[in-house]
Order: sequence, then C-alpha cells, then structure tokens
Amino acid sequence: MLKNKVRLVAILLVVLFMVQCLASCTVTVATPPDKVPTLAPGLDRDPYKDLVLLERYYKIGDPTLIYTFSKEQEEQLYEAIDEANELLAEGTDVEEFLATYEWLDKLFTNVTSQYQLAYLEYCILALDEEAEANYLYISDLRTEVLQDLIVMYRTIYDSPFRDAFYEGWTEDEIEEALHQADLYTDEFVAMQQKSDEILVEYRAFDDPLKNKASVRDLYIEFAKNNHDIAVQMGYQNYMEYAYDVVYDRDYTYEQAADMAYYAEPLLALLDDVYTEFYRDLQECDNDTYYTFLNLALEYEITNSNSLQIVEDYITTLSPEAKDIYDGLWEDGNYFIISEENAYEGAFGWYLYEQEKPIVYFGPGYHNLTTFVHEFGHYMAYTTSPEGGDNFDLAEVQSQGNEMMFMRYLYSKYDAKAIDLLAKYNFLNAMATIVNSIAINEFETYVYTHIDTITADELDAKYREILDGLADYRTLSQLFGIAPSDYWYYVTIESPAYYISYGVSMIAALEIFAISEDNFEAGAEAYLALEHAETPLFSEELHKAGLTTPFEEETYDLLVDMILGYMPKE
Repeated sequence: MLKNKVRLVAILLVVLFMVQCLASCTVTVATPPDKVPTLAPGLDRDPYKDLVLLERYYKIGDPTLIYTFSKEQEEQLYEAIDEANELLAEGTDVEEFLATYEWLDKLFTNVTSQYQLAYLEYCILALDEEAEANYLYISDLRTEVLQDLIVMYRTIYDSPFRDAFYEGWTEDEIEEALHQADLYTDEFVAMQQKSDEILVEYRAFDDPLKNKASVRDLYIEFAKNNHDIAVQMGYQNYMEYAYDVVYDRDYTYEQAADMAYYAEPLLALLDDVYTEFYRDLQECDNDTYYTFLNLALEYEITNSNSLQIVEDYITTLSPEAKDIYDGLWEDGNYFIISEENAYEGAFGWYLYEQEKPIVYFGPGYHNLTTFVHEFGHYMAYTTSPEGGDNFDLAEVQSQGNEMMFMRYLYSKYDAKAIDLLAKYNFLNAMATIVNSIAINEFETYVYTHIDTITADELDAKYREILDGLADYRTLSQLFGIAPSDYWYYVTIESPAYYISYGVSMIAALEIFAISEDNFEAGAEAYLALEHAETPLFSEELHKAGLTTPFEEETYDLLVDMILGYMPKE
C-alpha cells in the first residue's frame, strides 16, 4: 500500500500556502457538514465571467483552474467512506478494502485540490460572497473528512488488514500514524476550524492598524486556540508543536533564539549601511538614480519590456530554468491581479491533482523582484519535490533567486546603480532578519506565557524585543509602518512561520557573497538547492557548499562581504 505522509497532517490543517495531499480512512459513520453553500454546478461554472471587461485589473492565465466541487462529489466521498467502514467491520475482503481505500485516496486528493482552487478564487474575488462561502465550506469539509480518515489508522491497525495496509511502512511511521489517530478527536477538529474562522475574521479588516484593539483581542484568542491544539497533540506549547509538526524544522525554537546572538555583528552594520545608502542616493547622477529606482521599484511584470530583463536573467541562470519560465506563461500558470479588493500578497502553490504549480500576484506585488522571488518557488515545485516540502529551503529557493538576479544585473547596468541596489537590498535583508528574529521571540514569549499574557501587553513586549536588536530610529526609516506595529500583519496570517524568512535570508546572502567573484559558482550553489533531494534544511545547505544560520563563520563571511561595499578608511 502507498505510504501516507503522516507528518503532514498539521500542514493540511494549519498552513494555507503549501497544502500537501494525504490519504487515510475512518471508523465512524460519516455525516456531511452542516454548512452547505451554493455548491458549484460542475464544469460549466465560470466565476471569472464578469472580469472580461476588467482585464486591466485581472490577468487570469488559466481560467479553467476553478472550484467545481459539487453535491454529487460530496455524496460520492461519504459513500466511499461508509463502504470502507463496512469492509473494515466485516474484516474478510482485504483486496476490496485496499481498492476502496485507493479510490478514497483519489477522492480526498480531489477535495484537497478543490480547497486550493477555492482559496485561489477567494484571493482573487475577495469580496465575493460565493467565493467566501465556497472556501469556508470546502475547508470545513476537508477538515471533518480528514478527521474520519486519520482515525482509521488505528482501526486498520487493529484489523485483519493490518499487514497488507502497512506493508513497507517503518515502525516510526506506523507509531506516528497511530499517535495521530488517537489524538484526532472532535475537540481537535473544532479547534482547527476555529483557527480558519479567526483567519477569515482577521482578513475582513480593511487595515489591521485601523483596528488595533480588535486585532489584539483576536490574536490572544487565536494564540490560546493554537496553544490548545498543541497541548492536544502532546506538546508543551505551540512553538514546540509548530517547529516539529507544522514546519518539520530540523532545529528547535530554542536554537532559533540563538540567531539574535549570532546575527549581532551583522545587524550592527545596519546604521552604517543605511547612512551610506542615503548618502549615495543623494549624490548620484540622474542616470544612476533612475536605473536604481526602476529596477528596485518601478519596473513591473505587466510591462513586457520590463519582463524581458527577468527573462534574460533566467536564460543566463540555466537552460532548465528558461524552459520552466516559458512553461509558466505557455501553460497559463499565473494570476496577476490589480483590483484593490483582492488579496494583497504574492504566493506560489503546487496544485497536486492538476500536477502543476501556479503563481499569484496581488495588488501592489507586481514588481520584478517579487516575480523573481515567486519564480524561485515555482521552479522548485518542478525541480525539487522533496525540498519543496521544507519551508526554510523554500524561502532560500525564492530569496536566493533574488540575490542571483541582483548579481546578474551587474553585467548589464552601471556598477554604481547596482551598488546602490545592493545596499538597498542589504537594508531589506537586514530588516527581514530583524523582523524574523523579533517575531519569533515575540511569538515564543506569547505562547510560553499564554496563561498570563494580555492583549494590552502585546505592543510593549514587541517594542522591547525590537529595541534589543537594532536602533529603532533606523528601523523607522526603513519601514512603511511603525516597526513596532509589524506583528499585527503576520502573527495571525503565519503563526510561528516568520523565522523561515530570517534563516533563508542568511543563506541567500551567502549565495550572493559566493557569486561576487564568480556568477557561475553562485548559480551552482543556488541551483543545487533548487534540486534539493531531501526536506532537511541544514543538510541541503551543506550539500550545496553553504554554511547554516547557526554558525559564527556564516556571519563573518556576510560582514566581510557587506563591508566591501562600504567606504574604505
């Protein structure tokens, strides 16, 4: 029997942006969820029909990638679950059971795929009531069916079908499956659904900073619910659970706390890089200024001339990268949305049932750097099915592409302009590292003081953490918002995730440093990560010839590299 990826249960339920497919079965007689929206009427559904006259706001590459889940499919799913239950209860026909299980696997894969497509529509048509109803419905359905499927691990183990089903599984995998089955109660499912509902409530705010008091209260509710999930799963706190189960990291949240110590020499350069960047900006000539400005901010993927810059870079990176780039456009795997009510952000996703990756660019996220970032994800979905399962590696695959793109620009533009761009990106990188460490420390404090922390204490705690990392005045110049307000945007959207941006940025900067004297050497290291063979972050970095964010030599290299861009005394 095909082994299930048991470690991905939590990812299915908690993380929206990297959904994996998991198959299993049940013991209980399944009943459909109570929430039933207007279900899609099959393949004739066209949610984008009203967007035809608004092409300036919507560029839908493949309009067939739509949510089409129907009432008939729901009934078929529950019939398959009931049939599997009956075969298990009888315990005589193992071949029929395995065949039914495989069919159930395909049906549940379809539910997962429909969940992804419903979420995509929800991002594009954010104010559309049908899109929201479909997303909430399929999310609840997936969660409730998954409960039945996970619980069945134990029932199969205790049945005459045990040997046939678990053939090829390791003892650790079986133990983990049974552990999940024993913990997967109605209470646990209700908590997972509550997390989804809180996220939807949070996203209903026009701007979190205009609703600070409400967001603070919502975050405390969200954090306590996450804590309850972690405890239900046998962990002391949510950070421990998230690192181990949700993100499957090969380091602990306690180890991540050491980054503040290791990164101190690097972050100490923040003020000097800031000063030098703005001095160079004020003193440069117009050609240098506009070259920098266009490459950093103004050029967008909606402009074919601008996009040619990226295409030329990807062609230089590798022939394989160029083939993947061409396929993105030829296969219509893109959604470029300008309508202000759509989801503001960008992401890549692999659609497992369709066996293809897609990229989404929301309003305000159309610049070249964002495209290069997301294309790094897109390429990895094609070249690194195992490495793509690791969140930290995934961010190196995107941020490393940004760094290689910047290095490529040195061959095409005046070095003064690209030096200016490099310092600008160093500032963004160091701000990212500060943010990731600060958010991680903040969330760690919240989740380890969940019984005592109050909503009124949140702002002061985050400001205290920031002040221990960098000069607040410098950070204030770099942020579009007050630095102490940053947590409002990410702690509900991506709980315990943000450290990934920091550890991956360290690795991306190292790739840039390696490429300084030899573009091909940097490209070789980067492409090795694009072809990662395992989901082990530190191991894959070492295999690519890189160090890790938990070694002093890493920061020595980066400090020396950045000092090379500073005036010589």
